[in-house]
Amino acid sequence: MFNLDGKVALITGATGGIGMSIAKQMKSSGAKLILSGTRQEVLSKLELELGDDVKTIVTDLSDKNDVMSLANEAEETFGSIDILINNAGITADGLLLRMKDEDWDKVIDINLSSSMRLTRQVIRGMIKRKYGRIIFISSVIHFIALVSAILILTNYYSTMGLVVGFVIGEIVEAGFLMVMCKKYFKSFL
Repeated sequence: MFNLDGKVALITGATGGIGMSIAKQMKSSGAKLILSGTRQEVLSKLELELGDDVKTIVTDLSDKNDVMSLANEAEETFGSIDILINNAGITADGLLLRMKDEDWDKVIDINLSSSMRLTRQVIRGMIKRKYGRIIFISSVIHFIALVSAILILTNYYSTMGLVVGFVIGEIVEAGFLMVMCKKYFKSFL
């Protein structure tokens, strides 16, 4: 795929299928990895499977302090972050009429705010080094006007559209500073 020898990648949502696949591919391309997720057992198995130059960190991305600790610990582990993959995301399905504020907040915090905080934290070093890659994994759901999906996924649907807006803004801002931002979409297929 790519030669990532010596590059350090921080991947959120590494305990899910997409995050795991990304981690395995990046490791086979030579990257050093910091893997974040919520399930210690899954992270431990993945760390054993991938071998050397892999650090796993259990993180609650809905907690601002955990997000900042993740960024700091990741940078301390290998000295810098060259690639950030904002992959983590959750849903809290339910009609807006019945949705609890806690469910709304958690989806916004994990799907949008944690990506912004991690990006803001690691982009400083990328700018200094004049190299960096920030990748956002999102969903196509905000492009699809499925009334049934929108009715039960209002918070998720909203965050996916906001992530697109955030990435567009960051592409313009970071592009001038020699850092590349990209957006990839997962689909229902």
